[in-house]
Amino acid sequence: MKAINNQNRAAKKQIAVLFMLLFLFASSNILAGNTTNKLTEAELNNSPALTVENNVIFTFNIPAGEYVKFSIYNVKGEEIRVLINDRSINGEISADLAQAFLNNGVYYYSLEAGDYKEVRKLNIYSY
Repeated sequence: MKAINNQNRAAKKQIAVLFMLLFLFASSNILAGNTTNKLTEAELNNSPALTVENNVIFTFNIPAGEYVKFSIYNVKGEEIRVLINDRSINGEISADLAQAFLNNGVYYYSLEAGDYKEVRKLNIYSY
């Protein structure tokens, strides 16, 4: 049973990496200038949606030494969790969505790395 769980977790991680790579390199909203812990109206209204399970692991390839912040926001744009707030050491950094303890619903995430910022809508569900 443990081997199956590890295989499922590895598969989910690969899917999360694929989604993140697609979203990072697809046409994205790069919104700069907001240094508060609240999303702007434009960020809330112009964010493409991503539907995921509540136990997905997001993995990012960020240049080593870049400051990285990965935050979760509620539908009002208020920051409710910070999953990453650190410098990238080896270029890869991960955020486990399960650590945010989110119920099913609509949220937003913000990924900031150096001068790059991306905001996406998250539709969270669990089985």
